[in-house]
Amino acid sequence: MPKPSATSPLGPVPPEAARFAGIGYARNRRGYVRDVREFMDFAGFGEPGQLREAVPEQVTAWRDALLARWLRPATVRRKLTALSSLYGELVAAGVARRNPVEGIERPGCPGSGGRWKPEQTGRGCRARLSVQKIASFFDQNYTANTIE
Repeated sequence: MPKPSATSPLGPVPPEAARFAGIGYARNRRGYVRDVREFMDFAGFGEPGQLREAVPEQVTAWRDALLARWLRPATVRRKLTALSSLYGELVAAGVARRNPVEGIERPGCPGSGGRWKPEQTGRGCRARLSVQKIASFFDQNYTANTIE
């Protein structure tokens, strides 16, 4: 189906069950539904028809808010992929004029081969910080006891 022009009427947004019916695995489908609902809540969209009003700035703000919650970049990429996939389907069905996720930079994964190293995760950073505090405490107390 051709991409709708700026003047052509848009079709109705299909119900949620129909929007995600093409996703084969139930677990993936539930994740996509959850991610899209999360975006709708963030953007203040109460009705599925309001998805047409999304602009790239809202998607960028959502991405930044997700990163501020210390989610892993892979998780943020998955959420953006779910939203982009939905918009791709809506554009193809003539329900939306554009995909606001297109062109939005997705966070990368530092490390070897796109995989996270344990020290790069929030848990790894906290553990490293704890070890540094313990070592510092030990050095201060050990030094104080040996000098006396």
